[in-house]
Amino acid sequence: MLKFYAKGGSDMGKESADWLKIKKAYVRGGKSYAELSQKYGVSVSTLSKVASKEHWAEARKECRQKAD
Repeated sequence: MLKFYAKGGSDMGKESADWLKIKKAYVRGGKSYAELSQKYGVSVSTLSKVASKEHWAEARKECRQKAD
């Protein structure tokens, strides 16, 4: 599991982001990276890196195909 931290810092006193929750919101909810960035307090850049490494776009596409 990747460990990235909320906007503004390192691990010093910061809670790590709940990436599984963010991923579910992206895959199932159809939210954009910018919307998720605001909601969960992570940078768009970091969110994009995590999503790319974990293939969120493919998971979203598969989820939408199953729903149809």
